[in-house]
Amino acid sequence: MRKSLAAAALVATLLWSGAAAAQTSWIHVRVMQDDGAKVNVNLPMSLIEVALDIAGKEIMKEGHHMRFGDHSDVDLEDIRRIWSELRESGDAEYVNAVDGDDHVRIFREGDRVSIHVDDTGSDAADNAKVRIEVPFSIVDVLLQGEGDELNLGGAIRELANADLGSLVSIRDDETEVDVWIDNNSSQN
Repeated sequence: MRKSLAAAALVATLLWSGAAAAQTSWIHVRVMQDDGAKVNVNLPMSLIEVALDIAGKEIMKEGHHMRFGDHSDVDLEDIRRIWSELRESGDAEYVNAVDGDDHVRIFREGDRVSIHVDDTGSDAADNAKVRIEVPFSIVDVLLQGEGDELNLGGAIRELANADLGSLVSIRDDETEVDVWIDNNSSQN
């Protein structure tokens, strides 16, 4: 009976470990140019965490910290207060600006802030669309650092734990750039 129970526990552990490994989040970057050049980058988020940890140790060795506001008139506490107010505001359109062929919208829908920039100039090279999706949970964790420090490691872990989909999409007449996170080790 003990051997059967031990074997069942071992099988359950292996199955759970396999399922956890299959759920590893990956960040993908794809850049395609109209001349046929193409770059694909697929990295597990755990590697990003390790790289950030190593970089952080090097920065600390040099006596520096990852801080916000060292050269700014706005300190991180002000940003935290602004973020708190945005968080409480619910779905809203914060900015809608049109200047000639340029159109910028910053708005909240659900748990994301979206930034859309469209340049529809008459010059073919000017046609560009930028889409950035910022999940609230990522910014929440990022701003949980102490004092004037950002919680970069926590933000990376939050990214890794979420099935986010598209984060950045940039299109113009010559180049397409996509950045997204999912649980696939290759780009589909």
